[in-house]
Amino acid sequence: MLLQRIFTLVLLSVFIWISPGSSQAGELNVGIIGDQTGSLDLDASYEALSKGVEILKAREVQLVLHVGDLIESTRSDEECKRDYQKAAGILDGLGVPWYLTPGDHDVNPVAWEAGSDDRSKETLFRGLYAEKVPEFKDRMYYSFDFGGVHFIALYTHETLRVDPRWGNVFLAKISDAQLDWLEQDLERNKACAGVVVFLHQPLWYHWAGWARVHRLLACYPVRAVIAGHFHYDQDEGTLDGIRYVIVGATGGGVKDASRDAGNAWHVTTLRLSGESVKFTLSPLEGEEPLELTPRTQMDRVQAVESMMDGLYGFGSRNPVFLKDRRLCSSCDTDAPAVLTLTRVGNPIDLPLTVTIQPLSSHTALREAAFVVEACASSPSDSSCVLPPGERVVLSNTSFVRLTYDGSDPEPLWSARPVPKDGATIEPGTPLQLQIRAEFQGEDRTYWVDRVVSVAVKGCP
Repeated sequence: MLLQRIFTLVLLSVFIWISPGSSQAGELNVGIIGDQTGSLDLDASYEALSKGVEILKAREVQLVLHVGDLIESTRSDEECKRDYQKAAGILDGLGVPWYLTPGDHDVNPVAWEAGSDDRSKETLFRGLYAEKVPEFKDRMYYSFDFGGVHFIALYTHETLRVDPRWGNVFLAKISDAQLDWLEQDLERNKACAGVVVFLHQPLWYHWAGWARVHRLLACYPVRAVIAGHFHYDQDEGTLDGIRYVIVGATGGGVKDASRDAGNAWHVTTLRLSGESVKFTLSPLEGEEPLELTPRTQMDRVQAVESMMDGLYGFGSRNPVFLKDRRLCSSCDTDAPAVLTLTRVGNPIDLPLTVTIQPLSSHTALREAAFVVEACASSPSDSSCVLPPGERVVLSNTSFVRLTYDGSDPEPLWSARPVPKDGATIEPGTPLQLQIRAEFQGEDRTYWVDRVVSVAVKGCP
């Protein structure tokens, strides 16, 4: 009888530890899933989601948080419903409770209008997820308890089609009504062992809008604030005892870059034990470990990528014509075609190595050279080390300008494309170059790639 009573007490203590409504706190293992949409292939995104689910099951997570962008709201309503059911079915395969906060691709209208009053897609998503979380039908922010921890899902899209980094940043914030609800919710749960907040857009990028939220969170036992949206992982560090983290995509579009610069699908586990908070990233591909990238490094990556975005239109700025089997600058001259790289500079505070690699098997580059004055050193004819700030007049994580008036600067690099011996070039043949911008951070090397292309035009 004594052994039976002891066994019953042990079972009861275990039940209290894992019960969603419990105020007791043991060690809790939470899975986190990032964005699926913002993708060119939604089926592949959901395959990645399935793989992420299997990884989290193997990690024996007890609960899963999804940070949003589960469906693509620009698709028809019927497609959105089917996509939701497919994705929700995959998540149900976790075998543990899962909760979601809406992303912009879940709720935004089709038209790109900041502050749009078209809430048809939001209403659709509200109805879909309310079948799982009934209070979602009344408001798109909510909370719940699990394992002695209080979880809060904030809604970052009360103003539609805005963004804390790339859009109208001053409109990207939570409303007074949501803040009032948050304050009341935190006060009701102030005796819990800890609080975890998850949301889609990292609204702290607009600190003027987020400051009042942070001040409120800092008054309570908030352990972590977790966002997605950027499709790359980023460790924001700890402020007033609160760990801020951005998780990367789980199937959504990623960068053409090194893994630590944002080119990796992954899922995340959050292990909570008392006041201890530990995040572990599990890549969907490869065995190599993936670590959270510090904000200091990712800010540099983002500036480099913004600079590389300026390579759009490379083909229109570098016309190549096929005239009498020769590559010329126009059909009206015999002058040889010349490819130039103009919209490249160094937007960051560390040396940036720019490397150019031809990808076309049918052409070679002759007289390839960088402007010597711009390069601190030139390890080869195909690379140049740009000093910090070289050729850049304005730089931040979302916008880089090389000249004040927006015009093209003088070329950084030029080369003459010529057909290789025996190669056949026809009108429409693409001439491709890979541009890599690379810097050495304090912890590792980061790089961003772009492939630029020129379609050869025919002459009459």
